[in-house]
Amino acid sequence: MNATSGRARALDRIAEHAKRFPDLVFIRPSAGGSSDARDAALERSIEQATLRHWAALRSVVSAKLTRPWTSIQPEVRAALLGGAAQMLLMDRIPDHAIVDEGVEWTKRATRGPAGAFVNAVLHRVSEMRKELLPKMPHTEWSQRRDVLPRDDGSAWVLTEAVFSPEELPRVCAQTSLPKLLLERWRSRMGVERSLELAAATLIRPPIIVTAIDEALAKVHLEAGTLRPHAQPGFYVADCPRDELDSLVRSSTYARAQDPSSAEAVAATRGLSVKVALDACAGRGTKSLQLGEVHPQALILAFEPDSDRRRDLGTLKGRLGAERFQVLHPSEFEAWAGKIDLLLLDVPCTNTAVLSRRVEARHRFGAKTLDSVCELQQAITKQFTPFLADTGTIVWSTCSLEEEEDTRAARRVATDTNRAVKSESLQWPIGLPGDDPVTVSTGSYHAVIG
Repeated sequence: MNATSGRARALDRIAEHAKRFPDLVFIRPSAGGSSDARDAALERSIEQATLRHWAALRSVVSAKLTRPWTSIQPEVRAALLGGAAQMLLMDRIPDHAIVDEGVEWTKRATRGPAGAFVNAVLHRVSEMRKELLPKMPHTEWSQRRDVLPRDDGSAWVLTEAVFSPEELPRVCAQTSLPKLLLERWRSRMGVERSLELAAATLIRPPIIVTAIDEALAKVHLEAGTLRPHAQPGFYVADCPRDELDSLVRSSTYARAQDPSSAEAVAATRGLSVKVALDACAGRGTKSLQLGEVHPQALILAFEPDSDRRRDLGTLKGRLGAERFQVLHPSEFEAWAGKIDLLLLDVPCTNTAVLSRRVEARHRFGAKTLDSVCELQQAITKQFTPFLADTGTIVWSTCSLEEEEDTRAARRVATDTNRAVKSESLQWPIGLPGDDPVTVSTGSYHAVIG
């Protein structure tokens, strides 16, 4: 096996996750990655499938182990989970290739005899597939101990009942969600709705783009590389990564963005804004949207992470240096009292976008939620002093949790002597197997003024 193949690099990345689990973080592709788009896509697909179904895959693999999962070194866990993901969730890779490559990777990664162990376990896992059902709704697989649901709506019926006889831990394993999160959702919205939400996290979400030039969009619609999303003005993209990047760069405000994510900035349309600050700008999706919604405004952006800040700087080429500025902390004081619109798209637990931020599902816990809320409060205290007296705050998260949404927005309003003028909680839309043009992640925003 080529040591730099997509499958080998996927196992490298899964091994890093196994060392950190459950405190997972997004790992950027390495500079030495493949230049072949298909190979890179395979690497990402294997990693994402493994992360999305981690607990379910662990349940299947553990059924074929003779020793505790926790006693197995991270590299071997990676080979087992990555191999099982390819066997159970990806249909075009032959079993012998999965096993052979997993064994060879394990030999290199561990420099020991673990390859034989991986070979034996993966062969046993391959024998657990009884029947692949093209469609099984969540109301059915959640009642069975021998069914592994997949992101396209299909499901494997297994030869063994590997999941818990108790309903809650069974669904947690089948959807790879923490027990605390599912318990919170059940307490808030009931068993049926929480199960639907849990199933929605299994979706492999489509790439959705917006603000594409109409003439260009027409060309891509005719070519089949774009399809209209159910939300007007948004499109589902179905093209290689390089074509997608070119498409997004072709229009000033074009960007990859879910409809729900766009609602926070869209809610400020009609406000009189001379200076807007995107205080948690990331790579600039909402900064770009601010430029579109407020074409006469100066858009300021801040991002503490150096990699994202570097990407953020490229927006000058699209919005123009006179309209867009990336702030350094030393420049903050110059804008005290001058910000008309403060966008606080704060870090959060991401529970509204778990289909897209697959690593976030494993991090959720009481301590994580408390820590995130503390960070959100610190960010608020850092940036609200720069607001003009009549300035407006937009509080935005990708979370469904009340501590980060309604409660947080009201705290911000109280602390700044303002009121919540409007707010919106968007639940994720879609279930595994649904047409991608109907699928969207969730979000929350509040306009405070």
